[in-house]
Amino acid sequence: MATYTNAHTEDLDETLAENCASPNPFIARQAVSQFVEAIHNLKLPNFWRQRPQLWFAHIETHFVVNRISSDNNKFHAVVAALDATVMEEVADIVEKPPEVKKYDEIKRKLIIRFSDSPENLLSRALSELELSDLKPSSLWRQMRSMVDGQLSDDTLKTFWLKKAAKQSA
Repeated sequence: MATYTNAHTEDLDETLAENCASPNPFIARQAVSQFVEAIHNLKLPNFWRQRPQLWFAHIETHFVVNRISSDNNKFHAVVAALDATVMEEVADIVEKPPEVKKYDEIKRKLIIRFSDSPENLLSRALSELELSDLKPSSLWRQMRSMVDGQLSDDTLKTFWLKKAAKQSA
């Protein structure tokens, strides 16, 4: 079992400050115990190669819920959620992490290295998504989600209208 000392002092200090308004040792021990349990129980989903930005939004919710706020803890939680193939893409950061903002750096690199170009996103949205049993509004939401803000709504709407018209004919 890992020891939670130096690497976790930021979160521990914050936890103690929030939960230990009184100098009651029982409350302090309880706060430390809850903190260690939260770190120990944190299980992030595997990295989503197709949607790295959405994956980070998802895991950041886990961090908030589990009261994980230190850069070091976030960085190591992300590394633990990567498979070998993804790890190869960020080996430079994992092997020699920056002194500060480790989490921000690995997040930035993963998003850059796994995000599709706007052209590829549009191509995927046009080829992979079909109206079939979907309502046109559902197709719109899926296409918009897939391009992840990398295309203007006006550009996307042109393709959506063509796709919806072709499929309903």
